[in-house]
Amino acid sequence: MGSNTDIFLTGATGLIGRNLHQRLFNEGYDVETNLRYLHTKKWLTVIHLAAVTHTNPHFDPDLIEANYILTKEIFKTPFPLIYASSCSAQYDSNPYAQSKMYAEHLGAIHGNALGLRFFNVYGFGNQKGIVNYLMTAPNNCTLVLRGPELIRDYLHVSEAVDQIMFHLKHNYFKGILDIGTGIGTSTLNLVNLYMEVSGKNFKIDTIPAGAHEPEVMVARGGSCKILLREGLLKLINETNK
Repeated sequence: MGSNTDIFLTGATGLIGRNLHQRLFNEGYDVETNLRYLHTKKWLTVIHLAAVTHTNPHFDPDLIEANYILTKEIFKTPFPLIYASSCSAQYDSNPYAQSKMYAEHLGAIHGNALGLRFFNVYGFGNQKGIVNYLMTAPNNCTLVLRGPELIRDYLHVSEAVDQIMFHLKHNYFKGILDIGTGIGTSTLNLVNLYMEVSGKNFKIDTIPAGAHEPEVMVARGGSCKILLREGLLKLINETNK
C-alpha cells in the first residue's frame, strides 16, 4: 500500500524533474523514480516529465520509446496524474509536437489527469535551447539565429515547479493548462536582452525560420511572474556562484 506522501516521478534527471525532486523531498514527500515500481503500490500522484525533447523531423527510436511507449504505460495507472505537455502540442510541426498531442489525447481519456503546457523552460542546469546557447557562447563570437522574428514565451524552471506543486496540493487533475508568463519576446530581442544583462557581446547572423515553425507561441492567460530579465539575471547569478 502507499501513503499520502508517495509520489511516482518520471524524468527526475531533467531540468524540471531535478528541481521538482528536490522540492518534493524538502517538503516531506516520498518520491519513487524507478519504473519497476510503477504498478506495485498506490500512489498519491504520478508525475510524468520524462521525454525526448528535440524537435528534429527525422525518425528517432528513442523518442518513440520515451514519448509514446513510456507515456502509454504511465497513463495505464488509475491514480491522479500530472504530466508535462508542451506549447508545441498545438502544432503538428514535428515528431516531438505530435508526441505531446498524443499525451494530451491520453489525458482526456484518463479522466484524472492534468496536462501542463510548458513554454520554453530555462534555468540553472539547462543544457538545451537558445538560452543555453547564449550562456555557453564565448564573448564576441558570432551567433547564428534561426528565425530572429519568432516570438516565444520563456518560463523560468522555478515557476514550472511551483505550478506542479500548486496543482498537486490543490488536488487539481483535470484538463490542459498553458504554463508561461503570457509575454512574448522575439529571438532577436532575447539575444539583445541577454547581452545587456550579462555584459557579453555577440555578432549576429540570421537565417530564416523553418517552414513549420509557428511565428508566435505565447501562453494564454500566463500566470507566471518571473519575467525574462529577472529570470536571466537569476540564471547568470546561479551559474557564477
